[in-house]
Amino acid sequence: MTAPLLIVLAGPNGSGISTLCGLPAFKTILERRDVTVINPDDIARQAPPDSNALIWSGRKVHELTETLILNRKSFLVETTLSGRNHFKTVERAIAAGYETALHFVFVSDLGLAKRRVRLRVELGGHNVPEVDQERRYGKSLSHAAELIGPVDEALIYCNDLRSRNHELIAAYRSGKKLLSTINQPYWLP
Repeated sequence: MTAPLLIVLAGPNGSGISTLCGLPAFKTILERRDVTVINPDDIARQAPPDSNALIWSGRKVHELTETLILNRKSFLVETTLSGRNHFKTVERAIAAGYETALHFVFVSDLGLAKRRVRLRVELGGHNVPEVDQERRYGKSLSHAAELIGPVDEALIYCNDLRSRNHELIAAYRSGKKLLSTINQPYWLP
């Protein structure tokens, strides 16, 4: 019997994590493993009008991840990884016998990330205040580097303008580097 799978799909705001999740090859992997996708932004849009959507969404994501782990169901959770909540999710999943993976998408320039968020808003998507983007960006990178060790597999993608879209630049298995390119960022182990 195949172990259930937890994928942490992460990256700073504006890096392209939802775009990666929607790519045909990625969707095929999710379908083959019957992976439930948890997108906190989609959940926040369902919040009652009289609630704080971020807090409400956070609670719902936590409840959903707990239920999926309890029922040994595969799932993917999208996150900026600017907080430490998903470290605990990974720990619980590992303890429950899950296969764990980190797919981290980044852009090397905070300014590019901000421009992409502004474009998303112009196209009808959700906004993230620039002060939040600035606070989250560095934490997202350092937390990704820290999470590489505990997960079974970590794939790091660069989504800069000068690279190909979602270019795989590093891969790790059980914390050991299997692949890296010349353009590896300073924050990766």
